[in-house]
Amino acid sequence: MKTTLFSIFLIVLYSITNAQQEGQWKEMKDRYALVIGISSYNDSTHNLRYARKDAEDFRNSLIEFGKFSEENVRLLVDNKATRDNIRKNIEGWLKTNTKINDLIIIYFSGHGTQIPDADGDEDDALDECLVPYDYASDDHSTLIVDDIFAYWIRNLQSEHILIIFDNCFAGGAAKQKGISLSGMKGDKAKDDFSKDLLREVPRDGTALLAASKPEQVSFESEELENGIFTHFLIESISSAADNNLNNIIDAQELFYHTRSSTIEYSKANFKREQEPIFISTIKGGLPLFYLPLKEISTGSSGIIQKLLYKYKHEQVTDKKISILKEALTTEPSNYDVHFYLAYEYIILGEYEKAIYHYKYVYDLDLPRIYFSPPLASRIGNMYEKMNDIENAMLWYSKGIEEYPNYSGFYYSLGLLDLQASDTISAIQNLNKAIELQPLQKDTYLILFYIHFSRFSFDVATKIISDCYEINPSDYETIYWHGTIQQYFGDSAAGDSLLSYFEANSGIAEVKKQISEDANRYVYAVDGKELKGKELQQYIFESTISRYPYYSSFYKQYIKFLVDEKITHDIRSYSENYLLYSKLNSDSIFIRKYIK
Repeated sequence: MKTTLFSIFLIVLYSITNAQQEGQWKEMKDRYALVIGISSYNDSTHNLRYARKDAEDFRNSLIEFGKFSEENVRLLVDNKATRDNIRKNIEGWLKTNTKINDLIIIYFSGHGTQIPDADGDEDDALDECLVPYDYASDDHSTLIVDDIFAYWIRNLQSEHILIIFDNCFAGGAAKQKGISLSGMKGDKAKDDFSKDLLREVPRDGTALLAASKPEQVSFESEELENGIFTHFLIESISSAADNNLNNIIDAQELFYHTRSSTIEYSKANFKREQEPIFISTIKGGLPLFYLPLKEISTGSSGIIQKLLYKYKHEQVTDKKISILKEALTTEPSNYDVHFYLAYEYIILGEYEKAIYHYKYVYDLDLPRIYFSPPLASRIGNMYEKMNDIENAMLWYSKGIEEYPNYSGFYYSLGLLDLQASDTISAIQNLNKAIELQPLQKDTYLILFYIHFSRFSFDVATKIISDCYEINPSDYETIYWHGTIQQYFGDSAAGDSLLSYFEANSGIAEVKKQISEDANRYVYAVDGKELKGKELQQYIFESTISRYPYYSSFYKQYIKFLVDEKITHDIRSYSENYLLYSKLNSDSIFIRKYIK
């Protein structure tokens, strides 16, 4: 039905937007990094050329751009990177010195491999492993198995952990970071270390950036004198990756720029695609690198540089725009100035002006790889904000012609298709987005809701199962995976998942708050005192915004509004209840309150 499908779009998009708003950057106290690179192995037949240099270069970038003090960055290279030394630095140094609000980065450049799964938790019956300096091919206990590594990470207190792997787990030639142990083919992987690690770390606060998909290899380049992933990772620590022009590069910005450059270089030079992946359970952004003003390079005159410096230090938006306009009179084609102007107009909500400046840069026909996300995506997003769906779809489609492997275009088109009630096109575009970038929780959930609303429970079951595989710490995913298991799969497993959800998601406390007598309390919200029915209404709406997928809250709120004779449009709440309660709806409640 058209109304229901449009409701799904709004619900899911709202939950995504709400999560992004809730997840603003938290203040991080200290910053620690453990950087590991192994070029020379104890078994010299598996030596690499540039893994040690990868680690050394990355360490230097942390200190220069990441605000890491030298004493808080430990470098383990070659014979210092033994299994026991790596363990001691994670379980000892990091665990002892870091707290909940500290940032931790763990970087590994070297070999990965696979061994037979020991505990039956792997889909492909293989455990993925990091290969330390002192591994022995006939002794699997000398490797760092994914389960063990996850255990080390799980015991850290920090809620801001970024793990970076420049390796692969497939066997290959000397230019590839992956080895085959005795009895293992190692040329194909169905599972991967990143997914397994996230599954084994049952808490929020961990992000993973890996050099390649599980079935791919990670290349070293003689031309670049680095692993190609690490080369572009470090190259991305520049204004080229600073998408929102705030002189801060976060994990997402770093990923998008590194990914596009790595794919392009690997296809051009190795005739095979190496595509980095990124998974995160961190709520909000993860600021990593800070660009000093002196490093902003535009290739412009000294006048432009001075004006940009003045712009960066100005706080008043109107004055900032005046400075940028003055810069354009000096050099009308300066693309940095156009970008800054677009950014300022977006803040003001003047999207037409932002589009003008983005289009100006687009028409300059500069190398598209510089911009991440691509210009067509930015322009399409502006039209979308203006509710000009036709032009938004036009620019997203134009972007696909330029970047057929950029999943964001298909995701955006899928949402617009859904808004237009074209569910077939929406499903096609969202499936394409997952094909290009498989580890996208939001895309999986949208597809799940589409098929769930259409009673396509077989498809919905497969989708939510896949989503749980890559997002085992996401409570919305846990809730639906447990619910689906209860009705269509292993009921005991479903009960266990839902018990975990109830105990850990915070929902038990919310239920208690809703059931309490609101007349006993007075809340101050935005300077206004709320109590009684007004407070109860506020509590319900806050709860629904936090758990928009939990049908019981809609039921309770509708009942409250009707019984208390409070004038309020309940149509959207009714539609959402009907959607989310498909498996356990209350027919008596529906007849009495929704009709």
